[in-house]
Amino acid sequence: MLDRLSQLLNRELNELRTYFMELGNELYRLKEKYAHHQGGRTLVLDTNDLLHYSRYDKIPWAAVYGKNAVVVIPHVVVDEIDKKSYATSDSIRKRARGVFGLLEQTLTDQRDGHAMAGGVRVEVLLDEPQHVRLPNNDDEIVARACELQQAIGPVQVTVLTGDNGMRARALAWGLNADKLPAKYRIEQVSTRDRAEYLQSITALEEQPPALTPG
Repeated sequence: MLDRLSQLLNRELNELRTYFMELGNELYRLKEKYAHHQGGRTLVLDTNDLLHYSRYDKIPWAAVYGKNAVVVIPHVVVDEIDKKSYATSDSIRKRARGVFGLLEQTLTDQRDGHAMAGGVRVEVLLDEPQHVRLPNNDDEIVARACELQQAIGPVQVTVLTGDNGMRARALAWGLNADKLPAKYRIEQVSTRDRAEYLQSITALEEQPPALTPG
């Protein structure tokens, strides 16, 4: 009887030892993965930020949010942009395909983030293979921002969105929330800058998206 109890106890102790070793390894992996988030603010974008504002590689992030900021685009936003690239609206379709071209360039530099001016980096927050998305994409974006907050704390994560409901949800879940400055909305920029934006997006749009709508 005592031998059996001893065997059970040893097995449970071994299982706990394995669990905590794996947990420690995972924490170390996350620390290494997000080490570049420790130098400045972390900003999470939504789909409308990419479609209705200036190209994300042209916004002066360092001037607005400080040097060494990290701009994060959740995986679900990439998929939403891909779907928009097949929209019936010609303007939305062109913008989406242009943005998708930018995202493809960002993904080629995904290891440490795509470098921009002022030490700012932009990266796509890819889903892990076992990740299960929430049914609502807005909830999914905020949930991914929360997971990121847990990984990089005490650095604060800010969700940038013009959606009032999403900002309220982010605040309720303990995140910072804000809107991109209105002057970077496409319709607010000067006629010359808007023409340059549309020209650059059209050039990117000439290459069709590599993914199919999910």
